[in-house]
Amino acid sequence: MDRYNVEKAIITTINRTKYYGKQKEAATKKSERDKMSKFLDDFKKMLPKGQLSHSDVIDIANKAPERFYKFFWFNPKLSPNEEENSYKILEDHFKKGFCGVKIHPGFNLLKIPKDILKLLSFMLGFDKELIFFFHSMPKTGFFSVVLPKDIASMAKEFPHLRIIVGHAAYCMDSRSNYKKNSCKKGS
Repeated sequence: MDRYNVEKAIITTINRTKYYGKQKEAATKKSERDKMSKFLDDFKKMLPKGQLSHSDVIDIANKAPERFYKFFWFNPKLSPNEEENSYKILEDHFKKGFCGVKIHPGFNLLKIPKDILKLLSFMLGFDKELIFFFHSMPKTGFFSVVLPKDIASMAKEFPHLRIIVGHAAYCMDSRSNYKKNSCKKGS
């Protein structure tokens, strides 16, 4: 952080499922369909189950608490028997100084705002100063896109919610008519 003059940063944990990481696949003559099927199977195996540990976040942030904003990576896709415990875990982390929640629509296969309404209500009920951070997503064959209208709908329903949209400039509106080089001088 010092090297690049970063004074403060958001810190959250990473997905450590046993399948996460770069997987090397031997070159084979599989059909594209077989490759896609294998990719989807491997992807499902690396999806986090339940809530991830955030002990690493606490350890790092404790070394320089004035430099980090701790965010809890929350998975709101819960079975009924996981729900109470997951929200208790989240509440405990808020009490430990976590100031926001991160979600990842891709890793948790979420639809915005449908799959996060309970989470947002819980956050605002706990503390209106909490910050909600999520990754925007381009449309792919297996991810749904997060569009500006989805964010607007969420913001309208929760007008006091503080929102950070990660990667917004990269992929917020994959359906736009943006033309390559449209920002050339004089255009």
